[in-house]
Amino acid sequence: SEAKLSIDNVASGDAGIYIKQDQAQKSIHIDHNGNQDGIYIDGKSGVTSRFGMFIDTDSLTSGRSLYVYDNSSSTDSRYLVRIDNDNSASTGCIPLSVKSDSTGLTADFSGTGGIRSAGGILFGTDTADAIFSTQKLEE
Repeated sequence: SEAKLSIDNVASGDAGIYIKQDQAQKSIHIDHNGNQDGIYIDGKSGVTSRFGMFIDTDSLTSGRSLYVYDNSSSTDSRYLVRIDNDNSASTGCIPLSVKSDSTGLTADFSGTGGIRSAGGILFGTDTADAIFSTQKLEE
């Protein structure tokens, strides 16, 4: 099928779409009722050393750079955020990296469930399993 709006051959250095929003309203609102991706970014060719998506919120004080909300009562197993590295040869890929220069919490988890890791949890270069095994041997 054909898109209702298509922008092609954007000049080098120009943005394909630029929206300057100075009002206290959404810059883009997508009323998404179809059973398909709301936003799809195809970065398969050409994106080698930059970002598929970049959010810059230098002046943010009390909001959120990214907020994902779900209020579905469905008991079906699903992910609100999922990151897939689907190539076993890309051993240098770190699917999730969190860096904080703040002395506050780097991560905060709340809820009644736990945290699961199939490969163990690393503290520095040791696994929690190795630390506990060593402690048990010394006791």
